[in-house]
Amino acid sequence: MTVADATATGEFDTDVKPPAGEVCSDVVALQWKKPFDARQDVVVVDGKVVSLGVVSDLTKTTTGVGVGSTLDKVRAAYGDKLSVPSEAGYDQMGAFVQDGDKWLGILLDSQTADGPPKGSATVIFLEVTKGKKPELIRDGC
Repeated sequence: MTVADATATGEFDTDVKPPAGEVCSDVVALQWKKPFDARQDVVVVDGKVVSLGVVSDLTKTTTGVGVGSTLDKVRAAYGDKLSVPSEAGYDQMGAFVQDGDKWLGILLDSQTADGPPKGSATVIFLEVTKGKKPELIRDGC
C-alpha cells in the first residue's frame, strides 16, 4: 500500500512532526490517528507501507490473538501454520504464520530467554508484513 492509499483510509495522519528530541527524521511520513497512534506503528519505506506493528491489546487478529495472549492460545488459533518459536533478538523468541506472501510475526515476552517458551509465554508485539518476513524488533531509527 502506498502512503497515499493508506491516507485515503482516513486512519492515518501524514507528515507528522516527531516528538521533541527525536533525531531520526524531521517528519514522520505516516502515523496512526488516535486512539491507535501510541499503540500501533507503521513503517514506510520508499513511499510504501512495509510493516504494521501492534503493541497493545487494542487490536486482535481475526483468530482473537493479540498482545497479552498466551502462546497456548496462539498455538490453538494457528495450529501447524505457526512456526516453531526461535530467537528474535534481545533474549526474546518469535514465531510466524505465513499465508502466501502475507506474514504475521508474534514476539513473546522475555521469560523465553532460558529455553523453549512455555505455553504461558505471552505475546508482547505483533507485526504484519507482505512479501518479507517480519523482523519483530523495533530498534533505533
